[in-house]
Amino acid sequence: MQLVAIVALTLSPLLLKYIIRYAGEAYYGNHSNSGKGIGLAVGVIAVNLLGALCINQWAYRSLVVGGMARGSLISIIYAKSQVISARAKAGGKGASSAKEELDEKSGKSKKADKGETEEGWSNGRVSNLMSTDTARINQACEWSQVRFAWTN
Repeated sequence: MQLVAIVALTLSPLLLKYIIRYAGEAYYGNHSNSGKGIGLAVGVIAVNLLGALCINQWAYRSLVVGGMARGSLISIIYAKSQVISARAKAGGKGASSAKEELDEKSGKSKKADKGETEEGWSNGRVSNLMSTDTARINQACEWSQVRFAWTN
């Protein structure tokens, strides 16, 4: 849809150029028929209408895809938050899916050496993930191609 809209909106100025050329020829009496001018005028209207319809259809479809992605992610996150263990909610050892590697000499974890702390998956963190982060994904789907559409 976006490609059709870009092509249609690119053709509009070209058709307008031919209308101006036709009007100049008609002013000096060098035109053969008036059907060409009427056809060019109708063509400009049709091309602009097609471009507007395609842009609106593309925007609608990107909104739908973003909403569906957000709904799916919220559903998956909610289902996972219902089966997560109490240890993972608290952020205790063994809470992460990737096991920490222990340094054999000191017995400390590599995360502790780097100054990283483990956070649990509290209700607030899960709620934030379900609302704010999924809304960002929704916006990314909606506006990912806008820069491309309006810069060409």
